[in-house]
Amino acid sequence: MNYTLKSLTATYTNEKKQADSFWTRWVLRPISFPISLVALRLGFTPNMVSWISALLAILGGALFGLGHLWAEPVPVQLGGIVLLFVFSVLDCADGNMARARNKANPWGSWTDAVGGYIAYTAALLGLGMAAEQGSHAGGLYILLGGIAASANMLMR
Repeated sequence: MNYTLKSLTATYTNEKKQADSFWTRWVLRPISFPISLVALRLGFTPNMVSWISALLAILGGALFGLGHLWAEPVPVQLGGIVLLFVFSVLDCADGNMARARNKANPWGSWTDAVGGYIAYTAALLGLGMAAEQGSHAGGLYILLGGIAASANMLMR
């Protein structure tokens, strides 16, 4: 099929708009439509985009949490934050693609959910590792990041 930006945005129903948060609706989703179009034209599947986004989230969480190992930690940690933002955009893009292809299925929903769990875990553990630096808390913040990540998974 020949996808267009118009055909992608048409899949963004009022029901989906209402389910999205303010940030997702007005920032992430508008950025995700052109990315979805490029990914579809390159032959990517929604599941491929989900797994790529999960890998970027892992790298982002690691850069954020381990940025202190570099001589200049702030640019490394900002790079981690950017990668976590890219995850969020791609997390919208995979859904856009699935709806446009009209091939939503349980496997795709599962892949998207697992990617989200991976990303939230990476972000929360990265945040805990970053907070741990110079705190002399003996791993408390990393533990709290792990507990928060576990609670997020249990809530779903």
